[in-house]
Amino acid sequence: MLGVGIDWAEEFHDVALGTQEKGVIEQFRINHGPAGVTTLIERALRLEPDPAEVRVVLETRHGLLVEALIDAGFTVVPVNPDVVARRRGPARKKDDAEDARICCLLALDRPAALKTLIPHGQIGGELRAIGRDDERAARDQRRLLNRLRADLQTTYPAALILAGKDLGAPTVLRLLERWPTQPELAEASREELVEFARLGRHGWPNRFADAVAAALGAPSLPTRDYLMRAKAAGIRLAAVQLLALHEARRGWQARMAELRRLA
Repeated sequence: MLGVGIDWAEEFHDVALGTQEKGVIEQFRINHGPAGVTTLIERALRLEPDPAEVRVVLETRHGLLVEALIDAGFTVVPVNPDVVARRRGPARKKDDAEDARICCLLALDRPAALKTLIPHGQIGGELRAIGRDDERAARDQRRLLNRLRADLQTTYPAALILAGKDLGAPTVLRLLERWPTQPELAEASREELVEFARLGRHGWPNRFADAVAAALGAPSLPTRDYLMRAKAAGIRLAAVQLLALHEARRGWQARMAELRRLA
């Protein structure tokens, strides 16, 4: 068996190769790109012609490097960076070449409690990739909604009343994109509000206009003009970003449902 340890980075990767008999036998660096990955695969196969006997340990389970190693037939074992950090010397200082050496030794240690990455084919791979993006987008949504809510509390109480518990509703976000301050919304005519709701496919455009009027008429503490001016661009930007995230997640969820039917 050939053990391969990789400390990966965006521009280059440090690599260590080793065998159970001799331990780490060579170390080198490759560029992140087709030529560098091809060099790695060729050097590994010269030492171990059977790709199934090449065991690679690195600190990620995603990306083009991982896909290339799996396509080459290698066994890929992703590890948490903390596992590598615990095996460094007393100084615990990050060193790329040393981390590659540690990963190589982990690859050679078959009894180690490490889980091999199981290829799932094209459908499974696409599902995993979309799922990761959707999870990150969900975190971005929560972060943006919290920031938007904080800005609205200090400058735009009517928007919070109108939104109720669903600040992320597309109609509310489109309203904030068009009228990012309370005075601007107050200047909109009822006809504008009804037309806005109709174009946004709101089920009850007139009720929407009534709800806006009620929210604007609700008693609230006075807001500072300078704060409204300062926050307007940020409120509009958050609304635009949240709308884009909403549309992207709808598309991803539809695609994931389709892939699950095909699986």
